[in-house]
Amino acid sequence: MRLPKPRGAMSEWVVARLSTNSDADTGPMPAAADSVDDEAIALWTLHELSYHGFEDADPVAEWAPGPLVVRQQLEASLERRLRERWLAADHVVDPEHDVPTALEALVAADDGPSLADHVRRHADRDEVLELLRQRSVYHLKESDPSAWVVPRLPVRAKAALMELLFDEYGDGDPNRLHH
Repeated sequence: MRLPKPRGAMSEWVVARLSTNSDADTGPMPAAADSVDDEAIALWTLHELSYHGFEDADPVAEWAPGPLVVRQQLEASLERRLRERWLAADHVVDPEHDVPTALEALVAADDGPSLADHVRRHADRDEVLELLRQRSVYHLKESDPSAWVVPRLPVRAKAALMELLFDEYGDGDPNRLHH
């Protein structure tokens, strides 16, 4: 896989930084992303380094100080937006103690259109292909990000997650992997 096409100043800086020697000067870090898309592609690109990386990226770029600083800033920005969305939702739940109930209520309260229904009834060929492209990337590593949280979980939550992950990874049989 090759580095993605930038969508603004932030992702342009990230792609330039990763495609050259990680110690090379590619200019000052951008103060902010040009858009949410620019921020998203920059963060995804930096995260992808922890998986398979890119053919045209410097192999040591994952641990270079500049990209690490930008990754931390982008993660903090994403977390802030997610927390704002959670607080803006019309519910009062203590997520520390009642996560399953909070998630069920959030799903039940959603009155948005069904993606599956839209695709079945209205999507044209290009929309279906775009959905398949995006889903294929997701399905290649759908459970992998969950494993990053395991060391930070309390014992009971860790055991429950590991049980789910064992199933996701085929119960030890490579031919049964979900991806």
